[in-house]
Amino acid sequence: MSDNCLPSTRLTVFHVKVLAALLMATDHIGYVMQNESLRIMGRFSFPLFVWLLVQGSRHTQDWQRYEKRLLILALASQPIYAVFIKSLLPLNPVFQLWLGLVLLRLIQSRQMNVLLWVAIIGIATLFFDYHYYGVGLIYLTHSYPLLLPKSFGLIDSRINIAMWVAAFIGLHCLYAQSYPLQLYALPTIILMPLLNTIDVRGLKARWFYWFYPLHFVPLILTRVF
Repeated sequence: MSDNCLPSTRLTVFHVKVLAALLMATDHIGYVMQNESLRIMGRFSFPLFVWLLVQGSRHTQDWQRYEKRLLILALASQPIYAVFIKSLLPLNPVFQLWLGLVLLRLIQSRQMNVLLWVAIIGIATLFFDYHYYGVGLIYLTHSYPLLLPKSFGLIDSRINIAMWVAAFIGLHCLYAQSYPLQLYALPTIILMPLLNTIDVRGLKARWFYWFYPLHFVPLILTRVF
């Protein structure tokens, strides 16, 4: 049989989306069942979604459409998310991804400054799930493997890479002071080189835009009944 007839086993962005969605659902099942093992498994979902966001920002041809799509999903999902967590705040993680996309656009257009950094981190910390950790993770995933832009030419690349590793570990350790479970996402640092070798988009995953809000329904019903 010709090799061309065999199904491809090459890892694609689509596969990462499916894995991230499954891990997210696993985390939420663990939340309802108060099962720490399931929640630990689910800790990898947000870093994967952040990686997908960064990849999407690099390939999008319409930033405004991408931002609008995420914001609509975040707004539409918030009522059922609030019921799921039994609280109006924090806002669901899609808001964090939307804010991250705004951050990446500002970085790419070289419009970022100290005041915008403070504003973005402050908004995320006060209102969004994953707080400052989400903003930091988005920046680190975007800048991998260098903590600072290449324009900082005076910094040796090896030192810059070491700074990135230290920042990644430090971010997780700092956030774990308030949210200990997220420390289990630290091994994502090992996956980062593998993820960044993926250059095939694969199938589209528009199904996630209805899967995200709807997957909360059976979980809420299970807790009620």
